[in-house]
Amino acid sequence: MDVYVLGSGVGAPNVNRGYPGLLVDCGTERVLIDPGPGSVRQMWKLAFSYTLIDSVVITHFHPDHCLDVVSFLFACKYPLNRREKGLSIIGPEGLKKFYGNITETFGDTIMPEFFELHLKEVKEDTVRIGRARLTVKPVEHSDASIGIRYVDNNGGILCYSGDTDYCANIVELARGADLLILECSFPDEGKVKGHLTPSYAGRIASEAKAKRLLLTHLYPVCDEADIPAQCKKEFDGEVAVASDLMKVTI
Repeated sequence: MDVYVLGSGVGAPNVNRGYPGLLVDCGTERVLIDPGPGSVRQMWKLAFSYTLIDSVVITHFHPDHCLDVVSFLFACKYPLNRREKGLSIIGPEGLKKFYGNITETFGDTIMPEFFELHLKEVKEDTVRIGRARLTVKPVEHSDASIGIRYVDNNGGILCYSGDTDYCANIVELARGADLLILECSFPDEGKVKGHLTPSYAGRIASEAKAKRLLLTHLYPVCDEADIPAQCKKEFDGEVAVASDLMKVTI
């Protein structure tokens, strides 16, 4: 399983970090997770077309995590490279309302014409994505936020927090993960409710006995701090800081 960081930043503009986005390629399935603005273009930089994506997963409906759903669906209409393969969009409660709102605004420009679109609202579920399993649980951020645990057909385990504060559910989702990707919005001294700092991320990784930890969703202030050192106060495993277009293989 290859995991690509499409964007390692947040809603606050940063010349070095794009808006959030992940791409998972396990050979049999390709999943786009939290497509923030610019995610479709970032995929093209990696030679992945929107026509190759099997599923889109949204962890919550803040703009930096979902706005490129519009761009994605709009691109699928391009007549010289139109999408014909079915697409699933999986997200928390409110997904159907979100889709209804964007189609009301953009109309036929984003409505599927040559492929079937399936919407799946989840809260605390395990669903199939091809030969892979996706388990989701609510996490502490907005009213409807989920974290995810993705297990590919070879048993590789990826956990991604979306945006969250420390909570039991993210520890459970991360249990024994080969790769744990956690948001790390602010340094330890700048803790904000609903978000993690390096020490909290390290605590989650340690309690879950994750094998590797990748920190992402970094506000610009994080570039001025020693994020790995703060994290290692709680976690003695491998820690890395995400960068745009980074590839990690499980």
